Amino acid sequence: MIRYFLSTLFFIVFFSCSQNFNEKMVSQIVRDADWTKIQTFTVSLEEYKFVPDKMNFKTGIPYKLVLKNNGKEKHYYTAPDFFKSIALRKVQTNDGEVKANYLTAIEVYPGKEMEIYFVPLKAGNFELICTIEGHSEKGMVGKIIVENTSLKIRRY
Repeated sequence: MIRYFLSTLFFIVFFSCSQNFNEKMVSQIVRDADWTKIQTFTVSLEEYKFVPDKMNFKTGIPYKLVLKNNGKEKHYYTAPDFFKSIALRKVQTNDGEVKANYLTAIEVYPGKEMEIYFVPLKAGNFELICTIEGHSEKGMVGKIIVENTSLKIRRY
């Protein structure tokens, strides 16, 4: 746990000071995360809204984001700036999983769901949008808010 805390703290500080995406460090964060303490957040994708349309996360905490399409049309969960600011472990469905360095959008078909496993690394406010033509104009937009965890840094 201390190793995870220290590596998470180092990466958050490093990532906050530099926008360089370091794959090795992100991989270490994912490996060191305590996935037994994962927090689950579920978002319903419907005609023409995200429910809830505001999501709150904290840096350094492992999450499982469940995207459920309860609508009759396919929808996109598009948040490229948010996706670039997380350590992505995987995206999973009942049919398999994808492991990638980062995402830009996730398409979810009607009646299906996807799970995204990640650790937020950078605080900020991120836009969320369904990029299917006409959906955002009808209100399918949202906000992702990531807050810094209050980590005590020991001075040497």
